[in-house]
Amino acid sequence: MWVSSISRLTLKEAFDSIPEGILFSQNSQIVLINKVMIDLGKLITGVKITDSQKFWGYLLHNQNNDLIKKVIFGEQIIVRTSDGKAWTFTKDLIKAGKRSYVQIIAADMTEVDMVIRQLESNIKCVSKKREDLLYMLNNVESLMREKELTFIKYRVHDVFGYHLSIINQLLSSQKEIPLAFNELEKFIDNWPKEIREDSLADPEEFLDNLITSLDNIGIAIAVTGKLPINKRTAFLLYKIIKEAAINAVRHGGATQIDVKIRYQSSNVSMTISNNGELLKDHIVEGGGIGSMRYWLREAGGSLSITNVENFCIFVDLPV
Repeated sequence: MWVSSISRLTLKEAFDSIPEGILFSQNSQIVLINKVMIDLGKLITGVKITDSQKFWGYLLHNQNNDLIKKVIFGEQIIVRTSDGKAWTFTKDLIKAGKRSYVQIIAADMTEVDMVIRQLESNIKCVSKKREDLLYMLNNVESLMREKELTFIKYRVHDVFGYHLSIINQLLSSQKEIPLAFNELEKFIDNWPKEIREDSLADPEEFLDNLITSLDNIGIAIAVTGKLPINKRTAFLLYKIIKEAAINAVRHGGATQIDVKIRYQSSNVSMTISNNGELLKDHIVEGGGIGSMRYWLREAGGSLSITNVENFCIFVDLPV
């Protein structure tokens, strides 16, 4: 009898020394429970565990509060307690001969949970940055267009201001009326050309502005080679670079765009690639690619696309 009592006591001490919480029940009644599970039950529910079914139901259905935060993951329940620890609860049916028992185990996963929390925080941070990036990206094109239009607007103002003063001098001069109107007619014929040429005067500057704007939001554009001397061709390539860069970031999440410009005889070729994700489905040519293809077709050029190792646009255009 004495030996039997010692054996039971030793068994109980060994059971209580297990770092996991363990509970065995039959027909919801507790058969065996160690100290870790007793303490956890009080911490989580506020009372001693007497019914395993009610305890598991509490874990499943009780709302988060100041004492616990829980996450249901498959058949596991992760509980974050007010003392800063995290436990994962699992329930299994154990059969011993003709008898069946319910086993509930609580495993300490505090260290793993710290990593999970850090990952959750990083994911939230990345998601926030992604939202900010998409917001800024959606505004880059409109901002660039606004800048270009503003540039043209001020140029129109400058050109008209200057030439209107010339008109005023012509009309008030001592020149004969026919001569004055001949010079006025030249101005009327030339001012649209002046405005258009000046708006295309420095596509390299527009490209530098695009590179700077995207660099400010963490997107790098590396350009090898120079834009053509021909202003119209240069501006067309700039527009394609801008459209391709915006599409690469918007649809592929790219952070690096590489542009290579080469010249061969009377043609200029341009390759635009990026480090974004490859498109899984068939490429649907929407407004971006469609616009680029239209611009090139109007200028006698061509456009082709590959989506194998990376997404790449090939442009060929007469200089």
